[in-house]
Amino acid sequence: MTLKTTFRSKLLAALLVWGLAAGAAHATSAAAPADAAPAPSAAQQPVISNASDPAHIALAKAYVDNAGMEEDIRAAVEEMSQRISADQRVLFRSLAEKSIDFAKLKSAATIQVANMFTDEEIKAMTKFFSSPEGRAIRKKLPAYETSMQPVVYEVMQGFAMKLKENNIAVAQ
Repeated sequence: MTLKTTFRSKLLAALLVWGLAAGAAHATSAAAPADAAPAPSAAQQPVISNASDPAHIALAKAYVDNAGMEEDIRAAVEEMSQRISADQRVLFRSLAEKSIDFAKLKSAATIQVANMFTDEEIKAMTKFFSSPEGRAIRKKLPAYETSMQPVVYEVMQGFAMKLKENNIAVAQ
């Protein structure tokens, strides 16, 4: 495993930027097909009693619609395209355009925002990320995440070695 920045890490950073839990794109229902994303963890389970209230969902949707997720992901794709050989760049961009389902991401994000945050929290996130400070932080978070990657990798490798030394296996 190399320490280079990967498309996945850029995508995750983009999702982090707009303030959602890492599992936002993994919302599933009990009737989800077998190849669907895994069920949300306990930390992702609904915690808001009015999560199904249409007004609450509308607040969540408004936040997601204005949070910049699509813009951030498109910027990450464009940045990654600059690392692709010129003869493959058009194909790379075309595959990204055809393969990234923004409607699915926004739908899942709306569900998770509605499940995870109160009306007051959604309003506060919307207000913050609409402010000059919030916009500045949103733009800086990908660079922060990239700068932290080597340290996180090093620390987690050390932890993994301790697990191995102590014969502790983590189920996948």
